[in-house]
Amino acid sequence: SSESTMEDTSSEHSDILPDISADDPDFAIIFSENPLDADYTAELEDATSTGKMIGIINKYLELWKTEVDAAYRTLMEKTSGDAKEDIRTQQETWIDETDDNIQAIQDGVEGDGSARQLEIASQIMAYYRARAATLYSQLFQIQPDFTFAYQSEASSSSVE
Repeated sequence: SSESTMEDTSSEHSDILPDISADDPDFAIIFSENPLDADYTAELEDATSTGKMIGIINKYLELWKTEVDAAYRTLMEKTSGDAKEDIRTQQETWIDETDDNIQAIQDGVEGDGSARQLEIASQIMAYYRARAATLYSQLFQIQPDFTFAYQSEASSSSVE
């Protein structure tokens, strides 16, 4: 099985979110346009304090957890046999390693106070976002017109 390793492809922090390198360039484009990143970036730009930034990151961390679950559930519905078993095994391994990986993130971030909290929160969010990307990449091969669980508040809110 091709086990993808977690890699932060952005060496500089000029980009708010790390690029998701995908084997399929069409998927990379679709993922780069996901509604979470757009809303996250917009909300983060409006944040006036580190505390607000941490709150926004934690909000999107939870939303990415939801995407991981949604993508996994959809993959389970759309696959069978060995493919389904492979996906289940990969997900169980990922879940088993999550606590250790999050601990490693926390141990690896230097400094203290709110700047450290901010960095930890954004790395944990990126961890869940990367897993969602992996699952959606697999789903894209089966169902190219998949949708994200999250719908942008900007596009779904109707004006009375």
